[in-house]
Amino acid sequence: IAFGIRDIGEDLRSIAMLVMLEAINTRIRHNARAGISTWLYIDEFHVLAAQPYSAAYLNRIWKEVRKEGGFCTGSTQNVTDLLDNPDTKTMIGNSEFIVLMGHKDTEIGRLSEELQLSGEESKKLVNSPVGTGLVKFGGKTILIDMRIPKDTYLYELINTNFHEIVRKKGRMSS
Repeated sequence: IAFGIRDIGEDLRSIAMLVMLEAINTRIRHNARAGISTWLYIDEFHVLAAQPYSAAYLNRIWKEVRKEGGFCTGSTQNVTDLLDNPDTKTMIGNSEFIVLMGHKDTEIGRLSEELQLSGEESKKLVNSPVGTGLVKFGGKTILIDMRIPKDTYLYELINTNFHEIVRKKGRMSS
């Protein structure tokens, strides 16, 4: 099941997110009773985290989903926003598996402190090449290089670079 909230107006956004999260939570519980594990994947995680009600609800789901045989994944490029929010900061603290790709200098200090990264690990995140970063799994931190050659079908499938996609389709951007 996929939910899209991009086109929901600001007036309805909070209630729509709560309805959506309740539907997800209900599905997780239903699947658990059936012996099915559920993976909750939230892209642009900072959008849900920006609303107080949905951030608090997500915090609850994040803590409970493992007991229901589930997994939570949040994806965002706005880590600072998450660290400023007590609910999402708690979620980051309760996450055993974190993938960090390149970050700006301004975010690294807080991120390093929060995740207890060494100075060397922090340096690897600043202005790192696209597709490289760190994986933090429990107490272990591993450097990763997930760069994919641009001339492959896999790259074409997962590429999110707007300008490359437009060029590939043959349209010119201004």
